[in-house]
Amino acid sequence: MNVSFGQNWGEVEFSLGNTKILSIVSATIVQPYPEHPHEGILNFNLHLSQMGSPDFDENINNSDIEVSLRRTLDRLFMNSLAVDRECLCIIPQEKVWSIQCDIHVIDDCGNLTDAIVISVCLALSHFRHLDHYKTSILSEEESDPIPLTIHYFQEENQV
Repeated sequence: MNVSFGQNWGEVEFSLGNTKILSIVSATIVQPYPEHPHEGILNFNLHLSQMGSPDFDENINNSDIEVSLRRTLDRLFMNSLAVDRECLCIIPQEKVWSIQCDIHVIDDCGNLTDAIVISVCLALSHFRHLDHYKTSILSEEESDPIPLTIHYFQEENQV
């Protein structure tokens, strides 16, 4: 295993054997979903290209692989409540943080799911966002970035 953190918060290049993943976490302030007015938003974008594997063809839909990987990410990060989305609420029903995790498969040489999950965990743990209240008083340079609140990983049905 090899981990390399980028110059910006939330940028991680992770290698598991010869499989290489680049995960980049970013945040923007948006309106919350009406059904979850007190929760921030967490999205995952998978980028599968032929650079990562000849099996990933941009002209052919990679839906089976993508659906499987997205379900795994949703189960681990959304259903388990690993990321506290209520802490991403700035003003209920008005403003929340939308956390975007872009996952680029640089090289797929096996263990793709494991490499993606570890890379996303590292990127989310490394990520910092500005405290919205402090930036209204202080400049971005004067305000210290704060980490995401990440809980231990537990399956919903697990005791």
